[in-house]
Amino acid sequence: MIIARSIDGDIGIMPGHAPLVTMLRSGVFRVRAAGTVQRLAVHNGYLSVRDNTVLVLSEAAERAEEIDVDRALAAKRRAEERLARVQMEKIDAARAKAALERALSRLQAAGSD
Repeated sequence: MIIARSIDGDIGIMPGHAPLVTMLRSGVFRVRAAGTVQRLAVHNGYLSVRDNTVLVLSEAAERAEEIDVDRALAAKRRAEERLARVQMEKIDAARAKAALERALSRLQAAGSD
């Protein structure tokens, strides 16, 4: 089973799933097989299901065990600080929000949320 964060919310894909194409948001991507769960931080993209095959195209994907939690926490703090200053300074709010989403996805995938 695969659980992914689509633009419409979390979705689950099991064997025999109907064909599907959806856009992905930054979030935790889970793959459950043989009694184990692999967690990845996936940052935006597309997911396609066809003939029991799942194809994911994303800006980036990071396995939970490869995520530097300290670095992700620092990125989260920087993004939150930028968002707090959006009204006072010329800061790209969309870019700051995307950075925050990426940092939160990394922390969730690493189990440090």
